[in-house]
Amino acid sequence: MDHHVVISAVRHGITAYNKRKAYMGWSNPPLLEEALTKITPYEKEDVLVVGSDLKRCEETAEALFPKAPYHSFKEWRELHFGEWEGKTYHELRDDVQYRKWVNQPFTREIPGGETYTDFKERINQALFYSLNGLKKSGKTKLVIVTHGGVIRSLHERFLKENNVFWNLNIGYTEAITWKMTYERVRRDEACISYSEGLLTESVSG
Repeated sequence: MDHHVVISAVRHGITAYNKRKAYMGWSNPPLLEEALTKITPYEKEDVLVVGSDLKRCEETAEALFPKAPYHSFKEWRELHFGEWEGKTYHELRDDVQYRKWVNQPFTREIPGGETYTDFKERINQALFYSLNGLKKSGKTKLVIVTHGGVIRSLHERFLKENNVFWNLNIGYTEAITWKMTYERVRRDEACISYSEGLLTESVSG
């Protein structure tokens, strides 16, 4: 029997890097105080909570899920921006390699960073590892506290539609939830349905 599973991905709260629109990647700034005031805790214990091991995600998870342990993994990190970490578009716009990457972000390599292909493979590994943990836990709801690029990549994987990566707009501490089955994930098929909104709204449904 193929069991249904609810997968929610929530973006971390805002940081100083986000405020100045800098590439953050694997950099590790904490949340701004204002981010924590906008989080409504999810008080139930019916979810398995996993996600990135970077501070902004750990702090978001702690505020969102006060009653659930947080299982953090390096594999749930954002794309590694290498030499461009901490820099803004305006600081990089005259860099020839950067301009080439902006025009072809899915095929160009980031100096000192990772390719989108490697990034996707890492996210897929994290997904299967986390779903295996969910199955062992006996729960049916998986929450991933992670980054914007990771959520876009998951959405692209679960929808199987063109331009999904760029069309998704997800705010800080907002979530997207996909209804799947384990077999659909294993066969790399599209989700049954999805919804967007605050995490407490989407995961409770």
